[in-house]
Amino acid sequence: MTKFWTNRGIKILGAVVKKAREERGWTVRDIEKLTGELYQGRYTISRGTMSDFERGIRIPAHNTVVVLAKLKFVLHPVTNQPFTEDELSDIAAEVLDPQTGRYQLGQRKPTIATLIDLEIKNRPGLLKQLVLSTLATEAGLEVERLEAIYSGEFPNDEELIKLASVLTKDNGTHWQETQLWEVRSSQFPFDASESNREAQR
Repeated sequence: MTKFWTNRGIKILGAVVKKAREERGWTVRDIEKLTGELYQGRYTISRGTMSDFERGIRIPAHNTVVVLAKLKFVLHPVTNQPFTEDELSDIAAEVLDPQTGRYQLGQRKPTIATLIDLEIKNRPGLLKQLVLSTLATEAGLEVERLEAIYSGEFPNDEELIKLASVLTKDNGTHWQETQLWEVRSSQFPFDASESNREAQR
């Protein structure tokens, strides 16, 4: 799990956890006590471990993130629900912005499927199938076709034009058609549009 975490992401997560802890009025000693009670002494996050983690000088163990999620005190800024273990890990991997609660591409190389997945993740509380259906309607695509593109199939020019109206960048603006064509070109380096035309004949 931690291989995807970045040093910067770990520091961000530590700062987010510290802020949430302080907003509750809890000390690191309280965390030690609460985690000890939660697992009846079988697993405890010590004061030193917690302090080092919050200052970003220690990579947290997987169990630490699991336990912090179970304490349910680090809240999503939009839904006000506790961040899950996966979401806390995503903060450490710098794919989830804890300030906005939005998933982001960050430094990862984009693919059309990744951009669709970000739209799905950024509509929390809805089932994936419902989000795909909504996105398809908003883009003017058939749900089955959007699912196929999401599964890795090659999108044609017309489909990319439609997707540009619903896919958003990390800064909240929409992707431009030409940008999506570049993403497609890097994802499908051969001229798949020619292959598609041949298959349709």
